[in-house]
Amino acid sequence: MENIEKFGSELLQSSRGEQLRRLADSTEGRSLSEKLDSAEVERIARSGDAEALKKLIGSVLATPEGRSLAEKLSEL
Repeated sequence: MENIEKFGSELLQSSRGEQLRRLADSTEGRSLSEKLDSAEVERIARSGDAEALKKLIGSVLATPEGRSLAEKLSEL
């Protein structure tokens, strides 16, 4: 998990960090965040369970907010 946390920290400090923060704080980002169980997301990330992560990503992308954010992320 240290590698993931280090990667996240480095990513937020990169030139794209501010853009990512804006997306997370956007209406879509806040709405999606409210729909997710943060403890469950953390558990899945820590477990390294690829199937559970794939299912989580699929459920995020099944929402209008998730699709919108994914599209915006691909444009960065």
